[in-house]
Amino acid sequence: MIDNSTPKNQGRIRVKMLWQQTKNLRTPWLRVMTPDAGTSSEVSKNRGMVFIPEVGDHVMLGFRYNDPNRPFVMGSLFNGQTGAGGQEKNHLKSIFTRGGSTITFNELETSILVKDPSGNTWFMDGAGNISVTAPNDITITAGANITMTAGQNITTTAALNISESAGVNKATTVGALNTMFVGGDSMMNVMGKLTEMIEGDVETHTKQEMLVNSKKGVTYNSEGTIDKHSQKEVKINSAEKSKQF
Repeated sequence: MIDNSTPKNQGRIRVKMLWQQTKNLRTPWLRVMTPDAGTSSEVSKNRGMVFIPEVGDHVMLGFRYNDPNRPFVMGSLFNGQTGAGGQEKNHLKSIFTRGGSTITFNELETSILVKDPSGNTWFMDGAGNISVTAPNDITITAGANITMTAGQNITTTAALNISESAGVNKATTVGALNTMFVGGDSMMNVMGKLTEMIEGDVETHTKQEMLVNSKKGVTYNSEGTIDKHSQKEVKINSAEKSKQF
């Protein structure tokens, strides 16, 4: 095959048959046979399977109505230098593009591997597992909803930061224990009200000072007893009067 740059981008190619090679001749632009080709109401061109041979490929020609003036390309052929596949048990089926992107089907594992030259991979191992790998970023965008459901566990790990943002509401439900560990500082900013409703006990422990600040009042209500204990002094300071009942 010597040329696939069709002037009208029609997916045709030019070849040199054996008898043309010594005379510097070539065929006209030839159509390429494919398992599926045509149009549809949604696709005006290239509906079907499009794989145009590359320059230098060996191709097989056929002739419509056995007319030598009507050649077409039946397909491409590997030769002794370009062919390698199947292996001993003929268990590997593959699609390799010129740029190095591949789809490999392993019949022994019933697995499928999709890979590009940058190292992006999508691997279905044939045992019910899928692995997606990207050397750089992975972006998922949905115009409506995204739902993730796991029958067991979900683990999220980041070497640096994790950010979450909700335009309106966020709800988190935990069926049993909720544990949060922070290696440094923790900060929570609430622009409106903060309400905590706890049916059990509340314990707060700190190894340093504990401050409660309010620009208005601080109210403690209890249906039982309020106890304050200190191993040192208990100081109550008021800029005005102090009332105890």
